[in-house]
Amino acid sequence: FFFFFFFFFEGFWTMEDSTEEILLQSETVPSDAMYTWMDRVKQKKQRYARRFLRETMTYAVFMVIFCFVTINLRSNMTFYFSNTIREALVYSKWAPDKNYYDIASISDFFTYLETVFIPTVHPHKWYNNEPMSDYERQYAMLQNYVIGKVRIRQVRTQPNTGCQVNTEFASIVHTCYPSSGHYTQDSFGIHNRTEVPIHAAFQYIQAAEMCGDIPPRYCSDWKTYPPGGYKWDFGRDTIVDELQQLKVLRWIDFQTAAVILEFSFYNPSIRLVATCRLLLQVLPSGSVSLLDVVKVMPLFSWETASDYILFVGEIVLVVAVASYIVREFVEFRTYQRIPHSRCTVCQMQVKRLNGTNEMVSCIECQRPYNVFRLSSCPRCGLETPANHMCWKGYFQDFWNVLDITNQGFFIWVFSVRFMARADVNLFNFSATDTFTSLYPIGDLYTYSNWLNSINALLCFAKTFKYLGKFRSLSVLVRTIEKAQKDLIYFMIIFSVLFVGFALVFHLAFGADLLEFKDWPIALMTLFRALFGEYDYDAMWRSNRVLAPLVFPMYQVFLYFIMANMFIAIISGAHNKATESINTDSDNFISSSLKLLTFEWQFKLSEWGIRAGSSMLPEIKTLIANFENSKLKQAQLDDIRAFRNEVEHNPYNIELFSLLLKAFNGKVDRPMGLEEYATLKQAVTTWRKHTATEAQATPQLYDALPATLSAETPQLSRSMSMASDSLLNPNMSPEGQLQSLGQRLVHMHGQMDTMAERLNKLVTFANS
Repeated sequence: FFFFFFFFFEGFWTMEDSTEEILLQSETVPSDAMYTWMDRVKQKKQRYARRFLRETMTYAVFMVIFCFVTINLRSNMTFYFSNTIREALVYSKWAPDKNYYDIASISDFFTYLETVFIPTVHPHKWYNNEPMSDYERQYAMLQNYVIGKVRIRQVRTQPNTGCQVNTEFASIVHTCYPSSGHYTQDSFGIHNRTEVPIHAAFQYIQAAEMCGDIPPRYCSDWKTYPPGGYKWDFGRDTIVDELQQLKVLRWIDFQTAAVILEFSFYNPSIRLVATCRLLLQVLPSGSVSLLDVVKVMPLFSWETASDYILFVGEIVLVVAVASYIVREFVEFRTYQRIPHSRCTVCQMQVKRLNGTNEMVSCIECQRPYNVFRLSSCPRCGLETPANHMCWKGYFQDFWNVLDITNQGFFIWVFSVRFMARADVNLFNFSATDTFTSLYPIGDLYTYSNWLNSINALLCFAKTFKYLGKFRSLSVLVRTIEKAQKDLIYFMIIFSVLFVGFALVFHLAFGADLLEFKDWPIALMTLFRALFGEYDYDAMWRSNRVLAPLVFPMYQVFLYFIMANMFIAIISGAHNKATESINTDSDNFISSSLKLLTFEWQFKLSEWGIRAGSSMLPEIKTLIANFENSKLKQAQLDDIRAFRNEVEHNPYNIELFSLLLKAFNGKVDRPMGLEEYATLKQAVTTWRKHTATEAQATPQLYDALPATLSAETPQLSRSMSMASDSLLNPNMSPEGQLQSLGQRLVHMHGQMDTMAERLNKLVTFANS
C-alpha cells in the first residue's frame, strides 16, 4: 500500500509542478514587482533541481520494484528443469558417440525414438528391471509428470510445385520437391483402410479439428509451418507398437517437409510446466536439420504467500508505469502549450530562412534580444535554448523518446502476461487420454520474457539520465555526447566495409563452410572474428587461393585500422569530457539535494509531522491570507514567488523576523493592497541587505592576501617583542611579566580581527 500511494501521489505531484510551470511561463512582471524576471528564472531553476532529484529517488524505488518482480517471475529452477529434459532427450546417446543432433537420416530418427525417446518419456521398468505401476509410469525422469499424450505431426510438400526440373534431366527425372511454402493436404498411404486403426495418421487434419478444445487463437503455430497436417497421438501403453507401424508403413517419405514431436511435463516439486518440441526438417538436399525447443513456464496460480506477494508487486509495478505515463503526458502538454510564435528556436529558424538576424523575444520575459550573438537574455538571464520549446522539443530530448519506447514495451509486456495468465485456466491439465498443446501458451510466456528483457535494457539505460548529473559519474555520458557525431561517421564507414567483407567471405567459402553458408550468418561470423574467434585452417582448406588474400585484408582494414580508429574517437571524447567536468564549477546534485531537503522540511512542518522554525506557522498563515485575497494577478504572482522562496529556505529567521515586525505580529487577518505594500517593503529591504553583504564579502575575499601579508609581520613582531621582554636583564621579574601581558593582549586583538574576517569568508563560501 505504501508503494501504491507513493507512485500515485508522485504522479499527482508531478502534474501539480508542471501546471505551476505552465502558469509561470504565461506571466508578465510589472516594473515595480517584488521579484524581477531574473529572480523568477532563478526560482524556476531551483524548482527544476529539486524536482529532478525527487524523480531520481522515485526512479530508484521503481527500479527496485521492477527488479524484484522480474527476478521472481522466473523461478531459479527454470534452467535446471529445462536442462534435465535436454540431458535426458537431446544429449543422451542412441548409438556410440551419437545424440539427437547427430541424426543424419530418417532411419536414424526412428532408431532415436525407439532407443532414447520412448524409454525416457514412457518408461515401463525401473533401473533394476522391476516393472513400474500404472501411477509410476505417468512420470518421466522420476519427478516429471507427462501431461496427456505425445503427438507426432508431419507437414508434407506438393511435388512439382515451386520447383522446376532442368530440361537436360526432364526425360529421366520426373519429380522435384520444393523447399518450403508449397504444402499439400492430400491423404496418402493407407488413409482409406479404416480397418487399420493407425490409418488416421495418413489423413490430413485441419487446424481447427487438430486443436480440439484448445482456444482458437492457440491453434496457430506462429512459426514456419502451418498448424494443420498429418498427426498421431501415441498412447502410453501402445506407443511402441504404434511407432513400429508408422515405420513399417513408411509414414515419412519423399514428400515429408518436417516432423514435429510435441509433449509436455509438469514438475510438482517446483510447480513448473515444460512444453517441448523436437523438430526434424527434411531438406531438399536430402539431409536433415534438427532443433529442440523447451519452454518452461509457471501456472500463475495463487496458492502460497510468495504468489500473493509477487502479484502485489506486479500491481505496484503497473501503478508505477501508469504514473510515468501520466507524467510523460503532462510533460508533453507542457511543451504543446507553447506556440511556435513563442518558441525561440522556431523564431531563429524563420530568421535564418529569411536571411535576417533580427531580434527574437525571450520565452520568459518577452524581451527582444539578438539570440545569434547573446547566450542569455539580458533581462531575466535565461540561457538561449538549443532545442525547441514547442512540441518539437519534447521529441528532441533523447530521454523522452526512451521513456515512450520503454512505456510502450511495458504495456506490451503487461498485455501479453495478462493474456497468458487469463488463458492458462482454459486448458484441461487433468485429461490423460488426449493431447494437450501447451506449446503456444509457453511460447506466449517466453515471448513476454523476451519483451521484458528489452524493458530491462531500456530501464537500466535510463539510469544514465540521472547518473549524468553526478559530476564523478557523468564522464561516460559526456563522453558519448561528445563522440556521437564522430561515431556516426565511423559507423557508416565501418558498415560499408563490414557488409562488403561479409559478401566476399560468403562467396569465397560459403559452399564448404557452415559459418559462411549465407550472408546473415557470414556477418555474425566476421563479427566474432573481430574478437579472435575464427578458423583460418578451415578457410584455407576451402579455398587455398583466396584465403591467404582475403583474410589478411579483413584483419588489416577491420581490426587494425577501424578498431583503433574507434578507440581513438572514444579516447579523444573522454579527454574532452574530463576537461569539461574539471572546469565545471556547478555541483547540480548537492544544490538540488539541499533544495529538496528544504522542500520536505516545509511539507512536514505543514503536515505537523516535523517542528520547523517557531515563526514558520505565522509566515504560512500570512501567505495563505494573501493567496485568498482579491489582489491583482501580478501581485498574486509575487505572493507565489514569495512562497517559493520560503519553501527553499524555511529557516530564514532574519526574513521572518523582519516580516512579523512589519506586520506587528498580526498576520491572521484579511490582506489587501496596503498589506501587500508592507510585505513588498519588508522583502525588498531584506533582499537589498542580503545583496549588500554578498557584494561586500567578495571584496573582503579579494583583499584577504593583502590583509594577511600586512598583518602577519605585525603579529610576528609582537611575538618577538614578547620573547625579548622575558630575556631583558635590565627589567625586574615583575616588569617582565607586565610587559609580556601587554604584548599578549595586543596579539589577541590582532588574531580576533583575522578570525572575524575568515569567518565571513567561510559564510560566503558556504552560500
